[in-house]
Amino acid sequence: MANSRKKVHEISESDDDVDEISESKRARASSSQPLQLPSTTRRGSDVPPCPQGFMCARTSVDHVQTNSHEYRVRGFYLTKCDGLQTKFNADTFTRSLKQILHEDVDDQLESAVHFSYVYDMEWLLNQYPQKYRHLPMMLVVQRRQDLFELLIAQRQVYRNVCLLPVELARFGSHHSKMILLKYKHSLRIVITTANLYGPDWGRKSQMVWVSPMLKKNSQHKVAPDSNTGFRSALCTYLRSYQKKKLHGLAESYMNYDFSLIEKCFFIGSTPNSINSGLVALDSVLTKNVPALANENPVIFSFSSIGTLGQDDAAWLRQTFGRSLLATDQSMKQNAGIEDINNDNIQAIYPTIDEVRTSFEGYAAGRSLPYSEKVHKKQRWLSRFLHHWKADRVGRSRAAPHVKFYIRTSLDYQQTFWFMMTSANLSKAAWGNLRMKAPLSYECGVLYVPDNPMVTDHVVIPFDLPPKKYSASDRLWVQDSCYAEIDFQGNTWDPRKGGSISVAW
Repeated sequence: MANSRKKVHEISESDDDVDEISESKRARASSSQPLQLPSTTRRGSDVPPCPQGFMCARTSVDHVQTNSHEYRVRGFYLTKCDGLQTKFNADTFTRSLKQILHEDVDDQLESAVHFSYVYDMEWLLNQYPQKYRHLPMMLVVQRRQDLFELLIAQRQVYRNVCLLPVELARFGSHHSKMILLKYKHSLRIVITTANLYGPDWGRKSQMVWVSPMLKKNSQHKVAPDSNTGFRSALCTYLRSYQKKKLHGLAESYMNYDFSLIEKCFFIGSTPNSINSGLVALDSVLTKNVPALANENPVIFSFSSIGTLGQDDAAWLRQTFGRSLLATDQSMKQNAGIEDINNDNIQAIYPTIDEVRTSFEGYAAGRSLPYSEKVHKKQRWLSRFLHHWKADRVGRSRAAPHVKFYIRTSLDYQQTFWFMMTSANLSKAAWGNLRMKAPLSYECGVLYVPDNPMVTDHVVIPFDLPPKKYSASDRLWVQDSCYAEIDFQGNTWDPRKGGSISVAW
């Protein structure tokens, strides 16, 4: 097996190098740092914001002189999606993993640590430049028999990769998706909603956050943290694994300057801390977001749903909704359950038809593992559901795997905060406030502006306002049969493994 895998690996490296030159050129031209626009003679408030918002890709002198792009939030991107028009994959607001790893950052990569639920070791290493593919690499992975055995087999070929297994209780998962890149003189952090394997970076709707290059303190002294405590929260998360290697990693980060990370908070979930997950998010929102009227909605997308309780008050409204909406401590104490409802809690999840007509067809439903068995116990959830639609960014047919939460004004024109994370709509991901810690490992980045910002300036993976389900709409469940032909010409039968080809 090792010999056959090695041949595949060698062929893959050779094939991959064909487009590596073009990838490297594009990466050098479009690093995750702000787009280098032509200089202008007009500066400041006298230059109005570009009406195209975050999707603007124009760099001509005339355009830049008359349109400001300083409002762009740095670091947040949609992932590139196969088969879209060029304008929907513009480098100003999209990134591929290969593009990130090929960027010319004027430093030498030395090692990388990866966190994911699913891996393809060969695909992952091929995203790196050829010269880095044999560096020390670590994969933090749940000890699930099927995946772990596959990775052990792959490691016979990729001897530079070590595995760090994580044990979890039933219903818990190692769901975080993150890469920690150690360079000779700096550190870079990549957090994403996509697993580290090819299909998640191909035809799905995903997001990624890329940190600035965080310089190492040459004096071997403790370097500044960000004013949001990003390093402190990240290191607390790493230590929670109770693994010597990750604890050492956290200690080493004390020497890196995190002060370039602005307005971004690291939000992690871990089974080993009741103060993580929803408790951590609740704390940050309470301390950093001013009191807002209850009618200002929270809109969020996700790809999996847990068991939430026999009615909407059990967890969704009483616990989850209250934490997201009542950002002022006095409001938390005084807000009634009636103030949290399906008008200000707007959940986005695809219908059967939206999965069927997606680029992947019913196969996209493999990454949407909600079941009819669970849904029949909580049919009340349908009252909170809204359609998946992403026409503005060209991704309505790219099935959602993105977890994105945003609080806006009632008319959706202003944004008070937003968050990209691995955490789905479940108690396993978020915990139950101070009653029960999360069951899973999750991580994400929360952005809180100093003042409300124009929503059009935020990289958002779906359209606003979202459209509510009608009485006839049915959400996707993975364990039902679907006879209507999908975009790929298949039907769906979970008893036979999922997508079934239809003979024409």
